[in-house]
Amino acid sequence: MFIDVKDYSGNANAVKEHKVTASVDLTRPHVLEATYGVERNDALTVRFDKAVKAADIKYYTVKKGDKTISVKQVVPADSSNKIFNVYFYNNLEAGNYSLKIKDVEDMTALRNVMDEYNGSFEAVDVTSPSISKIDYNQTNRKVALHFGREMDLSKVREKGNYYIEFTKNGGTTQRIALPNEVTVDAVNNGKSVVLQFPEYIN
Repeated sequence: MFIDVKDYSGNANAVKEHKVTASVDLTRPHVLEATYGVERNDALTVRFDKAVKAADIKYYTVKKGDKTISVKQVVPADSSNKIFNVYFYNNLEAGNYSLKIKDVEDMTALRNVMDEYNGSFEAVDVTSPSISKIDYNQTNRKVALHFGREMDLSKVREKGNYYIEFTKNGGTTQRIALPNEVTVDAVNNGKSVVLQFPEYIN
C-alpha cells in the first residue's frame, strides 16, 4: 500500500510504502449440534460454528422415517447468529428424526456456503401425563383411571403411587395410601388402570 499525505504545515509522511497482508475467510460454516427439547421444550436448536444467515425454513428438512415434518419458522436464539431455534406446527412425538441442512451461507464478504449437513436428533417426550377420564362403578366397586397414553406398566401397578381420601366411622377425613385389600390392574397397554376396592376397608 502506497500512502503520500501532508499535514497543514506541508510536512509529508516519511514512509510512503506499507506492507499489508490481506486475509480472506474461506472456511465453510458447519453444524456443531442439533438438539430438540433441550434449550426450548417446543423447538429444535441448531448450533453453527460461525455466524450464518440461517433464519429461513427453506434450509431445513426434517423427517421421521419417510414422513416429512413441516417447519413453521426459524428464529435466531440470540444476536450471535450462530444458534437458531426451529419451530414446528406441533410438538414432535418422541422418537428419532433425520435432519438435512443445506445452502446456508456465512456472514463474511465471500458468503461461504456450508457443505450439506445430514444428521439426526432424538425427540424426548417432555409432556407430563395426566388423567383424562375417571370411571366409577359403585355396584362392583371399581374405579378406572384413563391416562390417554401408554404408561410405564411397573409404575401404574405400584400401589404406593395412589392415595385416597378416607373417612372412617364419620371421623376426620384422611388421605391414606391404598389399603392392601385394593387390587391394581393395568389395562389397554398401560393407558388405563383399574382399582378394585373391597366391600369394606378396615
